[in-house]
Amino acid sequence: MRLCVGLIVALFIANGALAQDGGFIVIYRTQASYSNILRFPAEARESVKAAIQGVRAELVDWSAFKSEPQRYLAPLVIKNEYPASDLAKELVALLEGNSGLGFAVTWTGGIAVTSEDRLHAERSYALFRQNPDEYERTKVSSDRARDPVHPENRLSQLRPKPPQGPWWKCEERLPRWTWRAWAERG
Repeated sequence: MRLCVGLIVALFIANGALAQDGGFIVIYRTQASYSNILRFPAEARESVKAAIQGVRAELVDWSAFKSEPQRYLAPLVIKNEYPASDLAKELVALLEGNSGLGFAVTWTGGIAVTSEDRLHAERSYALFRQNPDEYERTKVSSDRARDPVHPENRLSQLRPKPPQGPWWKCEERLPRWTWRAWAERG
């Protein structure tokens, strides 16, 4: 809890600076079942370093993470339950557009956002370690609707929504063929 508070304070101190530089990523693991990932601006480096002392954490420059995300994500995933999902590409896009967004990559390659998601990852990992056959029989990763950490479910929730306003509403009401037909008439 203390680590989370320290990281949140560091985020508030450096709010808005991500647009100016690449910053860095913090990857920290408090459980074997998931690893937390946060993006910070460069100005927050010293504050974050102080907050994570004594914790198993890695600070990675944004440019390094962005160019080789799989290098940092692959060790976090013990059993990839979502091979069709391009987790590395999606996380780079997600982090690029959202400063201060915190989430976790689970041991199965899922994305945990809430404490319930993290608890699901802990329980499924414990079952996998204790009884792999029972885990395989009861896992929900193949059922997207039931899986709380399925990357496609979480990514669709985390992606930025398009801006709302009169322009967007107007374009939604006019079908595309109207514009094309109008242009062809000349």
